Amino acid sequence: MIACRSISRNKINRKATDRRFKFVSVATRWLHFLGRLKQEETPANPYGETIDTYAHYLKHERGISAGTLRNCSRFLRQFFLRLDTPIGPGCEVTITQIEDAFLQVVNTGKYTPRSVNNLASDLRGFLRYAEKQGWCLTGLAGAIKGPRTFTQQSLPIGPSRDDVRRLLATTEGDRPIDIRDRAILMFLAIYGLRGGEVGHLRLNDFDWEHELLSVTCSKTRRTRIYPLIRPVGDAVLRYLKEVRPCSSHREVFLTILHPIRPLYHSMSNAVRFRLRRLVLNQANLSG
Repeated sequence: MIACRSISRNKINRKATDRRFKFVSVATRWLHFLGRLKQEETPANPYGETIDTYAHYLKHERGISAGTLRNCSRFLRQFFLRLDTPIGPGCEVTITQIEDAFLQVVNTGKYTPRSVNNLASDLRGFLRYAEKQGWCLTGLAGAIKGPRTFTQQSLPIGPSRDDVRRLLATTEGDRPIDIRDRAILMFLAIYGLRGGEVGHLRLNDFDWEHELLSVTCSKTRRTRIYPLIRPVGDAVLRYLKEVRPCSSHREVFLTILHPIRPLYHSMSNAVRFRLRRLVLNQANLSG
């Protein structure tokens, strides 16, 4: 009982923190728009042009998604600020200098072994590109090693099958939000899609005649084809016929209230709200 109450208090505290953060974020943008808030100028990164050139290559030659590009560029900015020898034509930076800068970045944040491996992969990719451009010595990329990891050690622990059933049970009913959220939850639970992938589903991604579903991967931007399972198709059809507002937006899932817009990043809010309510109900029952 005490543990359940503690979980409930933590959930409520996080909710209050999220509200404060959202309020500060919105108020800051509004004051900036009115010209009442002066933003401090951020000094230009001396490697900004190098990072932009590499990001352009990743986007147009490798097809890397925007989110991955932002994370990679953020890491490279932190890495370059700690590198005591600039990378460029005629550069003779050593692997020791690169390792020292990399360790400084890793030690300043709370990274898991898998996250450190991802950063090491980003650094290897940049160094391979730099070698081709003649910005550094050859062979540096192959010397970058990440920590040893084990298969499935970093997989998140998701809800149990019974919890998923209880979560879907919260969407049973005729309320518009329940009809919409049921279809969303079924995509997440049955297909294992990311929230962003569900949010970007469009009306023409459904081949109703052949019962197929096209999903664009949020990381690689490649399209994957899935069979459209009957319960999922039925849930989507009910949402489209009974709930979805008339709109010029081609995205499947839209807000219920005006202004009508695609859910996109708000997709997780529907799941988070229902999970929070499910935990609170279980806590009350235990108490």
